[in-house]
Amino acid sequence: MNKNVSLLLAASVMLFLQGSAAALDYMGPPVAGLKKGQFRTGFDLSMGEMDVEFKGEGAKDTLNDFESRRYLWSLGYGLRDNWEAFVRLGAGGAETEGGFDGDTRFAYGLGTKVTLAGDNTLNWGALLQVGWGKSENSYDDLLGLSGDGEIDWYEIQAAAGGTYDMEDWRLYGGLFLHYVGGDLDVEDPFFGRTFSFDLTQESVPGGYVGARFDLRKNVTLDTEFQVTSDAWALGLGLAYKF
Repeated sequence: MNKNVSLLLAASVMLFLQGSAAALDYMGPPVAGLKKGQFRTGFDLSMGEMDVEFKGEGAKDTLNDFESRRYLWSLGYGLRDNWEAFVRLGAGGAETEGGFDGDTRFAYGLGTKVTLAGDNTLNWGALLQVGWGKSENSYDDLLGLSGDGEIDWYEIQAAAGGTYDMEDWRLYGGLFLHYVGGDLDVEDPFFGRTFSFDLTQESVPGGYVGARFDLRKNVTLDTEFQVTSDAWALGLGLAYKF
């Protein structure tokens, strides 16, 4: 691993240690990277923040700086030479502006990638992935409510783009759509009842760019940055192909 890759990895790890994580999931290159019958296993991380609308109980507002932590083990399989599928299992949590600092609970996801065109230097493709998460803790102030809070959410990301071989590393990126849905419940002891709200965010367009480095044979490291009008995220993916 050369000096530039080592510095990039160190800087990325420091960012993860200093902050919470994101509501956008790591995506990786938008093309299939496995031959038929091949497997890939590794770990995916993401960090950042976004704003999500919620409505219910006759009210409508925005959760500013909605953040979710994602630490996921992934397993991918080559269905064909140009088509792969993957699952993710791990842990995640959430934080929001207004005093909710949720615990870490089970999180999971799944997705697929396909290569549509290209050669050994430049390839074009698409991906689709869905992730689920849950977090619980007390809420200090949500529309004047305080009590035990629970957030369940899911995200859908659909992307199209390409990868370009830069000899020592690969550049990747493209455009994507991001959708968020879920539920927010606050059990307020003062009112003696639970207040329920729907989390909603319509499909928001965004863009992302990343770099893939070969650390050793069949071992890769991805670093990427995603951005939409309501969110940003930094992602890391470490994988072994066999």
